[in-house]
Amino acid sequence: MEKTRTKIVWRVINPILVGCTANFLINFVFNPQNPASSLKEYLTAIIFSAFITELNHFIDLRLSLKYNWIVYPLKRFLFNLLFLVLALLFVINIIGLGYMWIIENDYFNWHQLLIINLITFFISLVFTIINWTSFFFKNWRASEIVLSESQTKLNSLITKVEKADEIIHLQKGNSKYAVRVADVREARSEHGVVKVYRQDHEHFIYDGSLSELSGLLPDDWFFSIGRNRIVHRESIIRITSSTYGKILISIVGSKEEITVSRLKASKFRKWYYSS
Repeated sequence: MEKTRTKIVWRVINPILVGCTANFLINFVFNPQNPASSLKEYLTAIIFSAFITELNHFIDLRLSLKYNWIVYPLKRFLFNLLFLVLALLFVINIIGLGYMWIIENDYFNWHQLLIINLITFFISLVFTIINWTSFFFKNWRASEIVLSESQTKLNSLITKVEKADEIIHLQKGNSKYAVRVADVREARSEHGVVKVYRQDHEHFIYDGSLSELSGLLPDDWFFSIGRNRIVHRESIIRITSSTYGKILISIVGSKEEITVSRLKASKFRKWYYSS
């Protein structure tokens, strides 16, 4: 909404700046000693400048559909320049001369017309370049923001990958084992004992609490169903809605359905269906 408002304001201001500047310079060239002109001349110049700036705006929109600045920079520049010249020739030499002949009952000689064309073209080109510069700056800034966000996401992903490759020290009987986080599929707390299950359904004992183990597991892949169970995303094979807003989930290698409470159901759905 703010960008649209800014564009509208600029489209209103642009012909005013072009018209006033061009009118002053033309009068200065014609009469350096006294370049001042009437309000009527300035208003007329602004009206004709509005024709030029709107035509230039239309040309810019049409060319943007066919010649992207990134892919065809030279073609875009040359075509934009060509159509700007044609627009000026049409507005100044056809509409402008018609106005002078019909309304003002006057005309410009070829020398005056040449000066008017050159000055108007120069002023229009300057403001066109300003528009291009603004366009490039906005796109550069947007690219920088996207690049920064992408870098943040990449760093987060690298952290998650590194965390998945971390080792958890578990034990089974009198033996100790080093199990990769990526190989863990489920963890349960039964009578104060934390059992950790691998992909092959073999289980080990974690010497610590379930909450401590949860801190070692990536949140994107593991969800704490309750105070006594953590499951891996890939272990879930079915989700079913239950009564009172609860959820029933089925996991690989178990006929038991695990209940997700109503309080955790929304958070679970958001976690499970996220990317």
